[in-house]
Amino acid sequence: MGIAMTAPIFIRNWASAWLVFGAFVPNFSMGVALAAPQEQGTAYARDYLQREFKQALKQAQSGVVEAQFQVGRSYQMGVGVDQDFKRSQRWLRRAAIAGSMDAVVAEGQSHEFGWGVPQDFNRAREHYNRAAEQRSVRGFDALGHLYLKGGGAIKPDAREAFKWFSLAATHGHYRSGDDKQNVSQQLTPVALEYAGYRANRWERHQQGREASVGAKREDIIHSSYSAPYLYKLVDVYKLVDVYQLAARVRQKP
Repeated sequence: MGIAMTAPIFIRNWASAWLVFGAFVPNFSMGVALAAPQEQGTAYARDYLQREFKQALKQAQSGVVEAQFQVGRSYQMGVGVDQDFKRSQRWLRRAAIAGSMDAVVAEGQSHEFGWGVPQDFNRAREHYNRAAEQRSVRGFDALGHLYLKGGGAIKPDAREAFKWFSLAATHGHYRSGDDKQNVSQQLTPVALEYAGYRANRWERHQQGREASVGAKREDIIHSSYSAPYLYKLVDVYKLVDVYQLAARVRQKP
């Protein structure tokens, strides 16, 4: 996911900021930190997050995709910098065009919650689905929460929420296992079995789709290049996916 940051720029609360701070400052005592006055602790955490934001901004301006997402998310949530939805949208769009599925999900959340744009649940779902198709655990989780509570023309659907939470948990999302368990208590045994079946069916369908796209890509490459050039292409540009590049061009505003 791009060049590694020293620490995540998006931290949900000051307690998390203290944990991160303690991990990176030599001889830092958590006991001393917890005993320090609240005002001093808040100031330390605020300064730390502001420094992290400035570092992320420098990397984002140099083209690091993960940093572009971090900057957009920071503006969106007001972490380390004043909240600014317009700047958030610009940075998230740049990261999304460059292929960050986290940024695609964050854009969807802007539509879902009306952060700087008109609230539009259908557009939010479109963003989440696009990320989910790329196996984004954030996309799976966002779809689970959207179907759990509903919004606009999207009706609450516990079975659909269970399906997406199941996929998120399977792919390693840190919270979705608990969400899956909570939703399962709302379902009858029959509905629960069907929801599990839908999750498995989606996974099999996606695997088949990816295999088909991969086969077509190989056909295009083998039919377009001579053998010597093909070897050079695979060796130097092995991370380039022509289908993803084409999709990025179509996504440009």
